[in-house]
Amino acid sequence: MKNRLSRAAAAGGHGRANGWPVAVVAAWRGWSGCALLAACGGAFAGDQLTVTELAPGVFVHVGIHAGATPENQGAIANVGFVIGEHCVAVIDSGGSFAEGVALRSAIKTRTALPVCYVINTHVHPDHVYGNAAFAADRPHVVGHRNLAASMRARQAYYVGYLERTLGAAQAAQS
Repeated sequence: MKNRLSRAAAAGGHGRANGWPVAVVAAWRGWSGCALLAACGGAFAGDQLTVTELAPGVFVHVGIHAGATPENQGAIANVGFVIGEHCVAVIDSGGSFAEGVALRSAIKTRTALPVCYVINTHVHPDHVYGNAAFAADRPHVVGHRNLAASMRARQAYYVGYLERTLGAAQAAQS
């Protein structure tokens, strides 16, 4: 992961000086610990997303262990962000546009730095449907080289899933 992320950071013109590889490893270790200890549980209501600072500049929202519903707006995955020296990296953007907006708001309350990266760890809808909330930031989207093709291949199913679980309005935004 270190080399790929360093190359992705360098390609974005921000280089390795930001410390992204170290910060991302710290985030993953923190998220794993929170999941195992259930110590960082958070709520999501409307546009408020509870995030916990695991280490300086490393934040996580621990999703609930349930299926996506209109009430939880698809906020069932662990999502978070790392504040670097020059910008912010989002690690998974959430299960809906609404969750992505709430995550973006949580970032903006903690830093004025721009979001330069949205890292999609994998193709599941609860991890990628918040991406649209960051479109105005024009971030580099980082993921597996087959991520875009996988998303296209599953698009009809995932859009249907989102419409069935969260409603047509949320699906249209996400």
